[in-house]
Amino acid sequence: MLSLNVHQQVEFEVSFCSDKPLSVKAKLSLQVEDNQYGNTMGQLFKGYYEVLNFGDCHVNCSYQENFTMTNHSSSQVVRFEWPPVGSHVSFSPQVGHLHAGCSKEVTVTFASNQPVTLTSQPIRCKLSQVNFQQPLEQVADWDDRRRTLQWQSSPKQASGAPQQHKKKKVMKTDPEPCCSVDYVKFSCSNDTIHFKDSMLYQTRLHQGYA
Repeated sequence: MLSLNVHQQVEFEVSFCSDKPLSVKAKLSLQVEDNQYGNTMGQLFKGYYEVLNFGDCHVNCSYQENFTMTNHSSSQVVRFEWPPVGSHVSFSPQVGHLHAGCSKEVTVTFASNQPVTLTSQPIRCKLSQVNFQQPLEQVADWDDRRRTLQWQSSPKQASGAPQQHKKKKVMKTDPEPCCSVDYVKFSCSNDTIHFKDSMLYQTRLHQGYA
């Protein structure tokens, strides 16, 4: 039982632990006392996790582990983004797309130039749903490992000699396909909307044009 004052907010910390990678779904039930509209069900967990154990490592040496990311959706494309290169751990690819029903192998590299101990260090991946202007079958897979060889001119001019151009090879990351990742915005035809007095969590509808 918890009592909240007007505009008061509270946070709940929920812990979860498992000894193997798996997908977990749980529901949280919220009930408001003396309110028939106050029963709310919310999804609490839905996700995967992977445990990587590099074991004992030598200073100034790189160690790698691999794991696989899979998009189990039947139609949605997901954009993933791991934390940028830090002091000890890096990901390849660090950012990319996962099309529906596709998998991608990720390489994690651990290295340190001084003694360090990491124990149960959580690393979070940012996931977001993306939409493309063209049909999905016309959108190629992409991540920051995809690069294209380009030739760039580097002008060098010797004293008293005509200007010369020397080409040099440069590997550039392919640009991310155009996609939309944003919050929905809309405008309403009504300036003012009046609702009758309502109980908490009771639903009242007003029809208009947006």
